[in-house]
Amino acid sequence: MLKTKREMSEDGNMPPAGKSLVGMAEVEAAIQEMFQAPHIQVMKTSSRLSKIFLTAMVYELYKTGMGETTFEKIATHSCETTLR
Repeated sequence: MLKTKREMSEDGNMPPAGKSLVGMAEVEAAIQEMFQAPHIQVMKTSSRLSKIFLTAMVYELYKTGMGETTFEKIATHSCETTLR
């Protein structure tokens, strides 16, 4: 798990002020942590139809710019995607 600045300062591992550099070890740890997140694991193990549905939902949310949509819009886009 990545440490916060507060945790680092408590450990005494805090770099001097203005000298915070991120190394490859921190980048690799962040990438590893990101792909171990529960929602990513669910998407990896989902069925193909579930992935199509999730993709249609994300597409619709980006297209409209709103945080909500209807099942009808998602179903319509899912059907269009699967019939291509």
